[in-house]
Amino acid sequence: MTTLIEAATTFLTNNDVLKTAAKLMDKLLGKPCEVAGNMLEDQIYAWQWTNRIRIANKAQKIMDANDIAPKVLPPGFLVPLLEAAGNVEDDTLQEMWAQLLVSGVEDQSNQHPAFITLLKEFGSDEALIFQNMKFNPSKQLHHSRIYSPEVASIQLKLSDVLKIKDDDFSYLTHRENIVSSIDHLEQMGLIRGDYDSFTDLSFVSIRARIVITPWGEKFANACLPPTPQ
Repeated sequence: MTTLIEAATTFLTNNDVLKTAAKLMDKLLGKPCEVAGNMLEDQIYAWQWTNRIRIANKAQKIMDANDIAPKVLPPGFLVPLLEAAGNVEDDTLQEMWAQLLVSGVEDQSNQHPAFITLLKEFGSDEALIFQNMKFNPSKQLHHSRIYSPEVASIQLKLSDVLKIKDDDFSYLTHRENIVSSIDHLEQMGLIRGDYDSFTDLSFVSIRARIVITPWGEKFANACLPPTPQ
């Protein structure tokens, strides 16, 4: 075994990023962060540690900006977080993992293992959609559709009721995943539909609005920065 700062110089050229991340990991672990030096020749292993280093560096920047002092974290929270974070290369998702790490330092209640489990399921599209809902609540989708009474009696998914339009998701690069992303966020219990309906003999008009659930708010507080004022 060798220390992270000694081993990572073989695959990471930015020494400032490496030193910042390594120092933070040492403080969170309560001892020097060690890795299997011979395994760094494995491209996947090196790629995972590159991601962890970048996330730790982002976390340190958040802590510096908010005057948060690092402290030793329980292995039951830190180890699963670092293991999962190693597979995250997307910058938006890395920011969420960094924020969760900082939130865990700030408040023990943010060390809930479910936050790690949920964030592991996030793709980049879910991250952008969820962030947009959190930071721009006035722009949440608000659409209606008309159904026959027979169809309306079925338990509809939120995406069934919403009229998905590209203009509503102009911030996404790949808009072909909009429906599946909304369905996934709903299945995870982070968002729900706020429904109003009007029933006639021949039709049912259902109006839906996306809202973040109370559980979604707790997840957002742990994994997203504070809402901009």
